[in-house]
Amino acid sequence: MSKHNKLEMYLIKLEKSLGSIPISEKAEIITEIKSHILDATENNSGASIDDILKSLGEPEQVANKYLLERGLSPQKPPKHPIVKWLVIGFLGTFAISAAMTLVLLFKFSPLIEVDEKAGTVKILGGMIDVQESKGNISMSGLSFGSMNMNLNKSFSGNFDLSGKIIEELMVDLDNTKLIVENTDANSVEYDCSASSHSDESPSAVLKVDGKVLKFMVSQSKNTKCELGVPKKMSLNVNAKNGKFIFEELANNVNVNALNGKIVFSPDEKLKYNYKLNVTNGKISDFTGSEDNDAFKVELKLINGKITN
Repeated sequence: MSKHNKLEMYLIKLEKSLGSIPISEKAEIITEIKSHILDATENNSGASIDDILKSLGEPEQVANKYLLERGLSPQKPPKHPIVKWLVIGFLGTFAISAAMTLVLLFKFSPLIEVDEKAGTVKILGGMIDVQESKGNISMSGLSFGSMNMNLNKSFSGNFDLSGKIIEELMVDLDNTKLIVENTDANSVEYDCSASSHSDESPSAVLKVDGKVLKFMVSQSKNTKCELGVPKKMSLNVNAKNGKFIFEELANNVNVNALNGKIVFSPDEKLKYNYKLNVTNGKISDFTGSEDNDAFKVELKLINGKITN
């Protein structure tokens, strides 16, 4: 397959994975990603199109980042497609046999009702009910249990810094939307929500390691967290995919991310010394300072955009 065809196939998959994002925004995203890829091929003649696409990640992963930015649910394949279609196949055969009898045909018509939008399959007039959205199969009112869970759960907390010498907050997340602001309290505060796919509730932990306070989430995928951080505490963020927003911080900030968007909104009354780097993407114009008292802001991103 030619380089052009590989690129087009990638963009087609990306467009489909963007799901419910408006068409105008989809076009902007596709154009931006295509521009990143073409720029990368021109600037790095030693890299193949396969290498560049691999560095971006699967189209579904890239699409999930944009969906998370807009507060939309990431596109996911059905959790149990084999179970679903085995049940449909087995019960469909049963329904066809039943259709041979006019009495059954009359009593249970229509034999099979498939509602893809609602994620349900009803067989024999609802006597057998497959609810994919709830992960449940029932027959004649008897439930055979849940196949999956996808529940939004919230969790919050804080860590009192009184009497403690903490110089740095270290944050390590996966697919997330992170919003960081300064707090007037002498504490680190968090307010998060996450999509949980198990019986266990996601939670966060603030743990001290020497002069470093570590912020960890038990299940950090598809998470949105708002962090309140005291002024002048250094902030170190390591993440894979998502959107990271920093609001007028009076802190040294270091961010390393794979895919996504970093928004650093400076306080106009403060000075910042910027070191910004995007491997494949764009950087907006920032006005920095070389003064010794300027806060150090180092933002590194592989694929995406750094903006103010």
